[in-house]
Amino acid sequence: MPIWTRMVLLVGVAFLAGCEPVEDRIARHFEKAKTYIAEGDDERARVEFSNILKLDSENIPTLMAVARLHERRGELSDMAGYMARILEVDEINIEARLAMTQVMTLGGQIDNALFHADQAVSTAPNDPEVRTVRAMVHTRIGNRELAKADIDAALAADPTHPGAGFVVVSRILSDEGPAQALGAVGTFLDANPADYQLNLIKLATLESLGRSGEVTAQFEEMVRLFPENVNILNSLAVWYAETGDTEKAEETFRKFVEASGNTSERQLELIQFIAQLRGSEAARQELEATAATASNPTAFVLALSDIDRANGNLAGARDRLTKLVSDAPTTTDRLTAQIELAEIEFAEGNKAAARALITTVLDADENNLAGRRFSAFINIDENAFDAAQEDLNIALKENPSDVQALGLLAEVHLRLGNATLAGENLAAAMQASGYQIDPTIRYAAFLRRNLRARDAETILREASRRNPANQSLMVELAR
Repeated sequence: MPIWTRMVLLVGVAFLAGCEPVEDRIARHFEKAKTYIAEGDDERARVEFSNILKLDSENIPTLMAVARLHERRGELSDMAGYMARILEVDEINIEARLAMTQVMTLGGQIDNALFHADQAVSTAPNDPEVRTVRAMVHTRIGNRELAKADIDAALAADPTHPGAGFVVVSRILSDEGPAQALGAVGTFLDANPADYQLNLIKLATLESLGRSGEVTAQFEEMVRLFPENVNILNSLAVWYAETGDTEKAEETFRKFVEASGNTSERQLELIQFIAQLRGSEAARQELEATAATASNPTAFVLALSDIDRANGNLAGARDRLTKLVSDAPTTTDRLTAQIELAEIEFAEGNKAAARALITTVLDADENNLAGRRFSAFINIDENAFDAAQEDLNIALKENPSDVQALGLLAEVHLRLGNATLAGENLAAAMQASGYQIDPTIRYAAFLRRNLRARDAETILREASRRNPANQSLMVELAR
């Protein structure tokens, strides 16, 4: 085909593409993004959303979809940024106002939260969801009468509204006790049997009353109602273990592992769970069997070395790790084994040997995340805070959301007396973890030390929502 013919065809194709209506192109990108999200491919969805915003930077459905994507990933600051962009375009957008109220409340910015809630109420005064959200803000700051007025308005608009019901039941639980709260939650659940928050508060109420059999039944009902929330399976397994039903505990935890994708991380959690249920020897047997069939046994060999260390068999741990350094299928696995060896040396007081191993790792890969973290740990131990910060800056450049690195950086700032930066990093670690238990409790403790008890309660409640019936969180909330 002559060159000029190919050029004509190319120009024609480009012309036809350029003539496609913008609305059609936006719709095509949006549908592709929805497909990617359904497949769990957030990054490709982001690309499609970005393409839409290049065509129409004020496209509200896309801005909202991106905001919700960030919310699902625990990136609340980014979520708030997109919600703010929506409000620049449409200042009476109720969904964005309520989302900003939530984010500001979680961030302790109560005045801003109340501002957004007030704006939402002025736009939709008879919307029960809007009045319920503002009631929660008033409750948060102790305005009980204003909260009650909002809840009364919400229930006047919808007598069975689940959010209003949750607030009512929470107040009864606080003021009158679990027996009265149980009757109230039953009324609202009759109308909203699949509401997560109502089911969760019923679970907590039953546990407060010591009705173990009904707690088990409620857990099992929540597993049925919310199959996408695999954390309920995790909590149910823990509950079975606490009530002595070890067989069901292990069976349920195996279901949790399978529902979570059967990853090596989840398989290791199963092995830890088996250790708690049936002892270290049973866990070792499970681990040996898993390592023997895994396509890459590195994670399980490392776990076996950890068991050796826990049992005081340092020679056995060193042998496994030394062999892994020699036989590792990848460079990454070899470096990981060397870092584990460095940890053994440090724990035994051989700090020079530990430093030498970490130096070897960083010589091979200066951006090695785990290597930088452990190097920072050694530097903190030696009060070499500038060197520790340099390590952690490199680590966070590699992964800005690394929970351990953010926690270590918070420790550096605490040692240096900078509570503001320490708090920022503890908050970032908690959000990056998706409100996992340890980072949340650590940040809550920091907030309480700095006289921010209400903020501590807010984040603990959010963590409890994501980790239902977790005993550690319940203890912290009761403080």
